[in-house]
Amino acid sequence: MFRTARDVVLDDAEAQNVVQETYLRAFTRLGSFRGEAPLSIWLARIAMSR
Repeated sequence: MFRTARDVVLDDAEAQNVVQETYLRAFTRLGSFRGEAPLSIWLARIAMSR
């Protein structure tokens, strides 16, 4: 997750923020995870929607 975020935002500190916010959003919306795709894909979509 961190490497992907860093590749997009080009800054380590901002990438850490993106990862932290993504995990927080995922935790609060875990009930909406349907399991139709891998968890990593779901997390990446959450991160990219930021």
